[in-house]
Amino acid sequence: MGTFSADEFIERYNLLKEQDGEDEVMVISPSNAQALAYNEIIRNNKYGVSNLPLQEGDVLLVTRNNYTQGNVLFNGSFVRVHSVCNEIETLYAFVGNDRIALRFRSVEVLINGRPFRYYILDDFLTEREGQLPQIMRKALWANFDQRMREEKIAPKTKEFEIRKKSDPYFNALHCKYGYAITCHKSQGGEWKNVFVDMDVWMGRMSESFFRWAYTAITRAKQRLLHTSSPEFNAINQFVMHPIMQSKAGGVIFNVPQGEDYKEYFSSKMQSVASKYDISCSHSCHISWQHRFSFSAENERCSLIVWYNAKFYTGKIEVYQTSSAEFAQQCIGLIKEAMHTAEYTFVPKFDFQAQMHAHIVDVVNECGLSLMNVVQNQWDDIYYIATDADTASIKFYYNTKGVYTHAIPSSTLGTEDCKLQKLIDSL
Repeated sequence: MGTFSADEFIERYNLLKEQDGEDEVMVISPSNAQALAYNEIIRNNKYGVSNLPLQEGDVLLVTRNNYTQGNVLFNGSFVRVHSVCNEIETLYAFVGNDRIALRFRSVEVLINGRPFRYYILDDFLTEREGQLPQIMRKALWANFDQRMREEKIAPKTKEFEIRKKSDPYFNALHCKYGYAITCHKSQGGEWKNVFVDMDVWMGRMSESFFRWAYTAITRAKQRLLHTSSPEFNAINQFVMHPIMQSKAGGVIFNVPQGEDYKEYFSSKMQSVASKYDISCSHSCHISWQHRFSFSAENERCSLIVWYNAKFYTGKIEVYQTSSAEFAQQCIGLIKEAMHTAEYTFVPKFDFQAQMHAHIVDVVNECGLSLMNVVQNQWDDIYYIATDADTASIKFYYNTKGVYTHAIPSSTLGTEDCKLQKLIDSL
């Protein structure tokens, strides 16, 4: 075990790579942004050129399960590039009023020593986010749906479902460069030589940091090198408190100023349902009950979304349905509409902007959605979509521009596994 500085990192990396091979050296960092920076340093050194596109021999980290071509590539798997097509194929899709470009590159990767050809989303390789951004996920679906309609293949048909599972563009590999990864992605992996950058955002006196550090340092089988290692003291250290059990306080998503939240949500609900060729209507004739009626082909379902004097409570009740399966699909649509609400965050200070960027990065990496951010005088409350009716983390800061502690809360309490995963990743 030893330490390393930024100046000597690449020299020591090269020495260990030459000694044990590239597959036995890994860099573990606290965030996707830091992993991206390390990957750039390593690739620039490997090829002797900056900003070089994907090359034969590059190592890739798969960030989303892929089951095509008879292979099973799990999120967190590593593959090596066997060959690369220099040409980029660009497909387009509209997401709302925005025309999104999806840039695909054809590559061969080695799986169990055999080459298989896939498309990858080329721009995602150097995106700051650890998971494909939501707008790109929507664009993938919109493009696939558009191409199926052009071929007169209707949604929900057997042919549509077969194509959805086999289409090479819709099922493109989601990959990042795999020389440096986050601690979250490293779980389950082991390497002879591991570099750990401990320049974390969260305080180092918290249980979450110790969990993070334990996971990171135990990835090393023989040699551990670390930097920005903590020197502990009890003063001015950020503390993440355990998850508090909260009462149902309502689903909190952002509503544009001047709009009624029920009308705003109804419009969003209809937009989401239309993506799946499901018609949706609503009414609020009965107090505290916002009723939504869904229909698709021979299926019907009516749901009650309860609300109080302030907002939706998070309680969803099936009123009538033609089948339990369709009811679950409709409940999923309501949650999707709630969980993908756009929000506005205007930082007052630089330290807020930096913390916000880090939180968004980790939320995306954990595959969760950020529903809203409420800014108060001495705290910022982040509302996260988990399996709970309501889940949030309140971050407190002081007059010196330092976040001092945070209190997470959930209607599921400590049983909220998704919130705990997010906390551990912060």
